[in-house]
Amino acid sequence: MNKLDYLLETSRGQLSRYYERWCNRITIDVPMEPKSKNSIDSAEETLFQQFVLEKLKNENRRGFLGPIAIEFDFYPTENNPPHIHKLPKNYLDLLSQPVNGSNIRRKNLLFQDDRQVQILIVNYHIEQRNEKPRISINAVGMSNILEDLKLLDKINSNSFKYDEEYRGYEFDELLKDEDSRLSIQRRLDEAIENYYSTKEMEEYYRKHNEKQAYETMLGINLYHIQNHLFSIDKISPIDLFNFYPKLVRERYKVLAQNRITNLLELSRSLVISPIFSPLDLLTLPTQKGETKVFKEKVRESLIHFKKKYKFISSLLINVSLTILYVPPKYQEIDLDNLARYIVPQVNEELKPSSKIFYAQEDIKGFTHSSITQYQVIRVPRLETDPEEGIVRFVINKKEPYSSILKELDHILSRWSDSI
Repeated sequence: MNKLDYLLETSRGQLSRYYERWCNRITIDVPMEPKSKNSIDSAEETLFQQFVLEKLKNENRRGFLGPIAIEFDFYPTENNPPHIHKLPKNYLDLLSQPVNGSNIRRKNLLFQDDRQVQILIVNYHIEQRNEKPRISINAVGMSNILEDLKLLDKINSNSFKYDEEYRGYEFDELLKDEDSRLSIQRRLDEAIENYYSTKEMEEYYRKHNEKQAYETMLGINLYHIQNHLFSIDKISPIDLFNFYPKLVRERYKVLAQNRITNLLELSRSLVISPIFSPLDLLTLPTQKGETKVFKEKVRESLIHFKKKYKFISSLLINVSLTILYVPPKYQEIDLDNLARYIVPQVNEELKPSSKIFYAQEDIKGFTHSSITQYQVIRVPRLETDPEEGIVRFVINKKEPYSSILKELDHILSRWSDSI
């Protein structure tokens, strides 16, 4: 082994490779009002694509040819902005092929086809008024995401070659924003106890003409219950690692093949079947007429979910929706189309708050009932998966300026500070 290969296998060498991968990302900020496909005009389409083209030319970049992850941040300023599920389709189309009359000579812009998108994240910043409109796009090749997840696993197991055994960090410290399920459950129990304690004092509040104070206290108690309840089954970057057979097989390469297969199926099933989810595993609509049936099953699941958990009849928290998608064997579904089957049902049945709970401002012109983030993750198929594919979705509280990819970056950033 030469000296360069030796150094690259150390923790500092791996950090250097991570920085190289970081530089291969494409980030684009477009100072335009987010529009749906039905509300944007041809001049705005051309202007958007010119912004994208200028960014690519300035960085001497071509579009992605392979699988990618893409994250959108939409900052609207106009009244009655489009619903969150109506935005991605428009901009995924605009990021692929130049529109007629744009005079763009490239065949493709950021990528060739939206089937390349393996992870789609949409953040909708409608919790408060935005000073200026903006559309932010962050795109990264899936091969680099997988390398980042491999690095995360090395950090977790401290399995860097040629490093001393000592390390200047504990992995749990890198996850300082993460809470264990036990600690979340403990706080949830406490919040429920506070809620019922307030309920018991209803007569006292009314006797002293403090009805408003009582309802405010009850709302605060309910907010904290929902906050903890929807933190139980959060999908983390560590969970994401277990979705990819290539990574799991490499981790356990010293084991027999059948043992690796069993571990892969087990580790993935533990993540794809969360405890606190409104939707049982469903097969995907692949035949004509099945989409309507699928949407109705989603709606029925949400109605049952509300009945089962009395504390979510009125959602006071900002909500993030994570959709786990195992594609059918013979037919793929675009991630943005899958979101369009599910997101409107969640908004209609659960009516999650889209404003900040403690904010006093009533934002006129913005919807007050909508999820403010969704993430769709395409999970590679295994031989044992049903031909029709699988979909499962998990509802979590929305963390400001956070996503599963941002969380991965935050962990790796904290690790880089510690070595």
